[in-house]
Amino acid sequence: MDEERRATTAVAFSIRDRASNELLAYAVVCPALRYASIRGSGNADFERRFSTASHWDAVERQLDDQLPSGTLDPLSAIPALLLHAPRRAMWVVQYLWTRTLLGDAQMIVEELDEWLRGEEPSPDEGAAPKAAS
Repeated sequence: MDEERRATTAVAFSIRDRASNELLAYAVVCPALRYASIRGSGNADFERRFSTASHWDAVERQLDDQLPSGTLDPLSAIPALLLHAPRRAMWVVQYLWTRTLLGDAQMIVEELDEWLRGEEPSPDEGAAPKAAS
C-alpha cells in the first residue's frame, strides 16, 4: 500500500561547545516522523535519538513557538532530545533553519539522512551538499 505524500517540516540545529563556540555537530529534527539525528562535525556517521510520545509532544510545542536566533534553553525539550544531561551543561544547541519536505515517510527520512551526511549542511540544496574541494 502506497503511503500518501505529504508536507513535513524538518528543523536543523548546530551544536557547539559553550566555552569555545567550536562547532561539534549538526542535528536535524522532524517531529511528525519522530526523527532526530546528530552528526558530529567531520564525521560521516550519525546517531539517531529516540524519546517518549510525551517528549515528542514537548518538542512539537517548542517548534511551534518561535525559536530564538541564539542558543536554546538547555533545559528545554529540543536540547533534552539531542543531548544527554551532562553535555547540556557544556554544549549549546542553536537553531539553523526550517525546511518543508514533500513525500512519504521513507523518502523524507532518506532525504534527511542524506542531508545529514553532507559536509556542511545547507537548506538550499535538495540533496546532501557536496564537500568543498
